[in-house]
Amino acid sequence: KEPVLAFDGKSFLSIDSECIPAEKIVNTIGCGDAFAAGFASVLAETGGFEEAVRQGIKCGALNAMTLQPGSIEQK
Repeated sequence: KEPVLAFDGKSFLSIDSECIPAEKIVNTIGCGDAFAAGFASVLAETGGFEEAVRQGIKCGALNAMTLQPGSIEQK
């Protein structure tokens, strides 16, 4: 596990996240964009900062495991 550090303007938050095994990473193009999209979608819906960061992490990781950037399928 590797922590992701996030800052909400007042304090830092450390969130543990699972590392993707190198053999599962196919393409890193668009991972930051996928993180931003997941993060923004949760902030727009609920405004929960920690939940938004967790969703961003998930979207960025899923994007790294797909050949075509942005073609994420959540199960």
